[in-house]
Amino acid sequence: MNKKMIMGAVCALACVTNLAFSQPAEAGFLWFGNSGVMSASEQEHWSRRLNKQETGKEKPEISAEEDEYGLLPYIQKAQKRVCDVNGIQIVTNNFTDRDDYKTKVHPVGLVENQIDAYASGGGHYYIGLEGLRARNLLSFHNQYDYMAIEQTIAHETSHCIDGHMLRSGKEYQDEVLAEEGSIKYTDNLPEGGWGGLVAHNNNNCYPEIAKKIRCSFEAQTKNRVVIKSAADVLYRGKDNVLYPIIEERRGNESPANAYFGGQMAYCMSKDALSMGNIRIIRNHLKNEINYKGDYLLVCEDSNLPNGYRILTELYGDEATLQDNLDTLKSKVRSGILPLKKTGIPTWVLCG
Repeated sequence: MNKKMIMGAVCALACVTNLAFSQPAEAGFLWFGNSGVMSASEQEHWSRRLNKQETGKEKPEISAEEDEYGLLPYIQKAQKRVCDVNGIQIVTNNFTDRDDYKTKVHPVGLVENQIDAYASGGGHYYIGLEGLRARNLLSFHNQYDYMAIEQTIAHETSHCIDGHMLRSGKEYQDEVLAEEGSIKYTDNLPEGGWGGLVAHNNNNCYPEIAKKIRCSFEAQTKNRVVIKSAADVLYRGKDNVLYPIIEERRGNESPANAYFGGQMAYCMSKDALSMGNIRIIRNHLKNEINYKGDYLLVCEDSNLPNGYRILTELYGDEATLQDNLDTLKSKVRSGILPLKKTGIPTWVLCG
């Protein structure tokens, strides 16, 4: 092939590539209708087409009888928590108004042979059973399993509610927006918000986007925090030395470290982390999300959603726990408990 033919082939390929990213995924499909927005029936039609592309079926969800691990109740319970705190309705009937997608979703479905999760528009989104296996999320035996799935649900909810499925050619940017949405739509949960680092620790399918999100967290704390990875959150002391924020010595990949570090950073960003704001409350989430512990350690402040943010679980009787907390606070105030490079005593940050 001569140079002219080679150049012609390259140009042709470039044109085809550009067209692929600038045109609707299926030629002839009415993307925006005469009104500029898909009608409700067009959204449903488009959802079935995307399902067929993803799974080979227009209605891919498995039934409760086919759910061999009994996961649907846990997943749909997590969806209800996310939707309830955001005023989003979960409906079973097809949409009848073109703007229904802004306030409504359908019950999340479980599908076979999917690595993770996907949204298909019209309020429909699905969690892949294969992805749950890969992420070891087949039992929901503690709060961190719920948090990880809540973050995934919030991500897919963002795709639907924020209208990402009504346009084409912006796939990467939509993933950025949905990952930001996963923080926004879990923010009103007492375990949500930056505790969502648990999801980054659990599932790193968009590493560049996750890193960008973590960098935005750092900026919101005015760089008082450095997040090297989901489970490696560091506090920048007044001496400009970085000190690890850890709940316990469980290793850098621990979901407990990811959650605790994220919540501490979040409270710093809201200027809520002070000695007087750290309290002990009864654990009211045992039945909700299988949150372990007899009591919960929280940061209470009017700047926080719902007025508080859960930091971690506590075990023991209330009187002993309160006495231990008061003693620790006293040591911090008196300077007996200084910062250590090998690990940071929890409440040194609250002075």
